[in-house]
Amino acid sequence: MTRRRALVILVVVLAWTEAAARQQVFRARVDAVVVDVSVTERNRPIRGLTARDFELTDNGVPQRIADVGSDSLPLDVTLIVDMSGRGVVQPSLVAGVNNIRKSLRPADRASIITFTGTVREWTPLADAASIPRFPMPAFPHEAGSPNGPTACYDAIALSIVTPPTSGRRQLAIVFSADRDTTSFLDARAVLDIAKRSDSAVFVVRAPFDLEPTEAPREGATRVAITVDPLAIQPRFFRDLAEVTGGRVEEVKAFTMMRNDSQGFAFQVRMGAPLGEAFVRALEDFRSSYVLRYMPEGVASNGWHDISVRVANGGRFEVRARSGYVR
Repeated sequence: MTRRRALVILVVVLAWTEAAARQQVFRARVDAVVVDVSVTERNRPIRGLTARDFELTDNGVPQRIADVGSDSLPLDVTLIVDMSGRGVVQPSLVAGVNNIRKSLRPADRASIITFTGTVREWTPLADAASIPRFPMPAFPHEAGSPNGPTACYDAIALSIVTPPTSGRRQLAIVFSADRDTTSFLDARAVLDIAKRSDSAVFVVRAPFDLEPTEAPREGATRVAITVDPLAIQPRFFRDLAEVTGGRVEEVKAFTMMRNDSQGFAFQVRMGAPLGEAFVRALEDFRSSYVLRYMPEGVASNGWHDISVRVANGGRFEVRARSGYVR
């Protein structure tokens, strides 16, 4: 990373953080807080709930829900795609991006952000019909390279800092091969930005599966695999999804074939269902409820913990962002 690039990223992030903080204070004081809430049972969305079915607390204080919206609001979807050596794993990655294009509604918009060692806006936010088809990478045979430069943290941060458009819901879908080599920002900084963002972040991970699927050769001694110091810890993605109300799905595209004193090799699963994972993220978010409430009886600034449950919800799984900054 060049010194100039690092300074540019720092200035952009700090300026946005200050502006976003002011915006959040303003919105929390004069507008309602809006929370996307997913309610499922055995991975199937529960339909037909009303405001009376939900119980919501803000910093432990029960709140009155003004109204509950549905999936009628248009979406702004940002696809954040790892195109590093480890990220470009197979044609199904390209298919996943293009499946999202085909799944958008006419009123929806989308943008595509790609990253290797640098972050690129492949296509800016535009109406669904005008999003071009995502192409196959020029060198797909380099899919298994473990050494490609990648700036996952920077890509996520720079993709979710855009202020929201009124009347639209924000969704970010991240595809990552679980490695970061060149980012200026770290996990803590990205999570702090995510707390101030209105985007729900869904993550599709394709980590290396280091469990051998083939027995070692006769007489060989099993050897340990050194932990990659540049690997992104799974906890980061779980925290990112929790704080924004998203979800993490793991797709094992890389699998160990052998791990012994004779050497080791990786197998790339060309049929890994990345395309289906992307569409599941979109459908999950679209089917969630939109709760709106005016904060009452809580402090005027700082971090606010949000807890949402369904009264008499039985075995319902309820997922919402963990809080917001006021």
